[in-house]
Amino acid sequence: MKRTFYIVCCVLSLQTIGYAQNIIFILTDDQGWADVSTPLDTLQKEAYSNYFETPNIDKLASKGMVFTEAYAPAPMCTPTRRSIQYGMTPARQRGTEFLGDFSGKGHQAIPEYLKKINPNYKCALFGKWGEVMSGTWKNQNKEINPKALGYDESDGPNTGNVTGTFYHRNMGKAQYKQNYICTPDDDPKRTLSVTNRAISFIEQQVKDKQPFYLQVNYYALHTAHQALQATMDKYKKKGMPNRKVHWGVAPMLEDLDTAIGKIIEAVDRLGITGETYICLSSDNGGERRYDNVLATVNKTVRGRNYPLRGYKGQLYEGGIRVPFMVSGPDIRSGSVCRAPIALYDLLPTFYELVGGRDKLPKDIDGRSIVNVFKLPEAEINERPEHGLIFHRPIKKKQSALRLGNYKLVLTWSGPWEIKKTELFDLDKDIGETQNLVSMLPDKTKLLKNYLIEYLKGVNAEVSKKEN
Repeated sequence: MKRTFYIVCCVLSLQTIGYAQNIIFILTDDQGWADVSTPLDTLQKEAYSNYFETPNIDKLASKGMVFTEAYAPAPMCTPTRRSIQYGMTPARQRGTEFLGDFSGKGHQAIPEYLKKINPNYKCALFGKWGEVMSGTWKNQNKEINPKALGYDESDGPNTGNVTGTFYHRNMGKAQYKQNYICTPDDDPKRTLSVTNRAISFIEQQVKDKQPFYLQVNYYALHTAHQALQATMDKYKKKGMPNRKVHWGVAPMLEDLDTAIGKIIEAVDRLGITGETYICLSSDNGGERRYDNVLATVNKTVRGRNYPLRGYKGQLYEGGIRVPFMVSGPDIRSGSVCRAPIALYDLLPTFYELVGGRDKLPKDIDGRSIVNVFKLPEAEINERPEHGLIFHRPIKKKQSALRLGNYKLVLTWSGPWEIKKTELFDLDKDIGETQNLVSMLPDKTKLLKNYLIEYLKGVNAEVSKKEN
């Protein structure tokens, strides 16, 4: 099945393929598709909030390329982070929740592939690594840690939500309500210190004339909410948000945006803009929590992820569609891609970017999108006919498939027992309000067959009880 893809992403001129390039990948936490101050999709003029202030993210989007239909591999943080490192779907990794069966043994991650092409690459990951990348809470698989994956520098494997301040985990249930307020901090959510380490790493590699891959995993916008006192004071004057979003998200988002601006500024200051690609995305959609005062004051206020349906944790668009933008050499300013892509495409994309030509193992689900950077109407090479796969069978008992304009969502009642089938045309119905199953039975059957065939082919868990 042939499909046309319009791309907007991270990288490069075809003329520079094969030469060492710098790659910076910024991953925010719980930043929804509409958590910006300028719409990323000009066709969806309500997909933003003018209450938010994200000038640096907006600038990065305007100077580079934007994917309007980019997806996190999962609606939760750890499965997404595991998926990105290895270029596999969480279904294949049997890691659709915090815990999972996946072992890194016999598999290579992003840094290992980059160093395979150019041993001079220096790789670093600062900030949040994940909760349990493999194993159980008590017995974590030590094979999956930054050093084992080829990162020369990192903040270590034990960097999850608690590290970025998650009050109800490290202060007890009595402090759970802390997650519903915003507290002042000189280093909110570790945003400033993570940024400083990232910039120091960049400066050192420029000094040493080493190509580098840098992944900056921010803890913001995850709860608990923290911000600089000055930023909090600014938003107190603004009053309540015009979205169903907790008040603390906006000041925390602005501090995050300021930090991202410092990284972009450092790249410019060090004179490496012309050889550096900067990608930015989020690990899942925006979460549902908000101050109930909003509903009382204005019952017509929009949901956080509007016009998308759903929130973090769900396989509807609000849970998995995320911001994704890339700037870099030969990327046309203001470019827009409306092709569906997933963040597990990053590994093969980065691999080809640094000169990788060999075919990757068959168990890598992602596909390089390098060929469309200068030719937006080209097809993504060898994209599987089943399209993009999403799977969260334990807590939400859902699986989904995105192919072209259509998205299929299955809800399971038991192992391989389908409780509900939904089909949406996202071109006409981005809010997933009209179920087309009865209108398009053949399309439904085709996509259902693709999805089930894939899940069975990778021995995925379906509707299993949580450990």
